[in-house]
Amino acid sequence: MSKHKPVWFIAAASSGFGHEIALAALKRGHTVVATARKLERVKDLAEAGADILALDVTSSLSTIESVAAEVFEKHGRVDYLVIAAGFILEGAVEEVSRQEIYDSFNTNVFGTVSTIGAFLPLIRAQPVAPNGVRCTIVTFGSLGEAGEVAPAFPSMP
Repeated sequence: MSKHKPVWFIAAASSGFGHEIALAALKRGHTVVATARKLERVKDLAEAGADILALDVTSSLSTIESVAAEVFEKHGRVDYLVIAAGFILEGAVEEVSRQEIYDSFNTNVFGTVSTIGAFLPLIRAQPVAPNGVRCTIVTFGSLGEAGEVAPAFPSMP
């Protein structure tokens, strides 16, 4: 019996945690499908052995479903569905535009839901992996300056 080689699908693998997860999975010999809005941003992952695809999680559901179908046609399954697309919108209500709020929700909420929705029927139809898990789905966004992520706290008296 052949050894199971996990398949990772990583939306927004061009930087941050998505990029680092892709590299770590590749180093373990896993199959990685790395996506970005612009393919030139994931060329280094292709050179490291990943399949790369263009994907914007705010695309139409039919576009994302086509990407999902392509991944399943080529790889037969997805063991890890990672959606690292997301960004922080900073500002008081009167400081941010309605378009900025829409863009934030479109990426962080609707894009995530659309991507999961496109992959989920295919994931549910795939057999359980040897580890007893059908698929792990992870969502997050990873954008911020080091100072924003870990601000300095004043000394306690």
